[in-house]
Amino acid sequence: MKIRSLFNYGIILAAALTMTCACSDDDDDKKKSAEYEREAVEYTPEWWVDMTASDQAPDWQAPDASLYENWAILMVTLEPYLASYATDNDLMAVYINDELRALSLPSRTKEQHIKDGDGNVQFILKIFGNELSGKEVKFTLKYYSAHLHQIFTLSGMEKFVAEEEYGIKELFVPPLRRGSSKFPVVTDLNVKINVAEDSDFKQDINDIVAVFIGGECRGTFTFYENTGDERSITFPVFSREEGEKADIRYYSRNENAILTFKDAVTLKGGEQYTEINF
Repeated sequence: MKIRSLFNYGIILAAALTMTCACSDDDDDKKKSAEYEREAVEYTPEWWVDMTASDQAPDWQAPDASLYENWAILMVTLEPYLASYATDNDLMAVYINDELRALSLPSRTKEQHIKDGDGNVQFILKIFGNELSGKEVKFTLKYYSAHLHQIFTLSGMEKFVAEEEYGIKELFVPPLRRGSSKFPVVTDLNVKINVAEDSDFKQDINDIVAVFIGGECRGTFTFYENTGDERSITFPVFSREEGEKADIRYYSRNENAILTFKDAVTLKGGEQYTEINF
């Protein structure tokens, strides 16, 4: 399997989530006025995306090794967000051409993680197959989070290479949150922050940007956790369907206020662009 290509979540989105990644320059996606609602606050808001779902625990059965001639080893490392919710009952599965070929619990228990002082949560999978080495196959990775009650799925075309080992010398950290069953539409939202020359607004490293649909947070960006251009930021936003209208909330540390831009963007999936003005 050419596992390296799974690092490219653009390919994963196209294959697994059937999204078209195209930049949007629609007028509806741009907020050209400086109009926003201001709410004074005493404390920094705690905004996060609630990934808790209601998926049933899957009844996955380990494959019978005697039925297969070939094998390959894959070690999957969970992205930090999912690792923070990991339990000893989580499951990782690999499907080849829609047939379950590997199944694993976490390689270490939570107690072992604490003892080792290592935050990485990993699954070691022995993938069985009868395909010719080098043959391209449909590769599907499924992760069940027992704490979040959710199955995350990524899929793409890969080459099955017998007796190879992947994700060990170089960690394989697939973007599993982008295969959420709760939020099947993922938008990579680029927000341009415009500050007029005569504006009193000043950015701070402790500022936070969040996207809300109704009262539910669907994506956040924290400046102190990131580097780069503070006037142009990009972060994933999760939604249940295309066409959901979302507000952008900006927490200003200097003003001790939350500034809300109502209906700032219509989420369509893929790459999108919008602006907020101060």
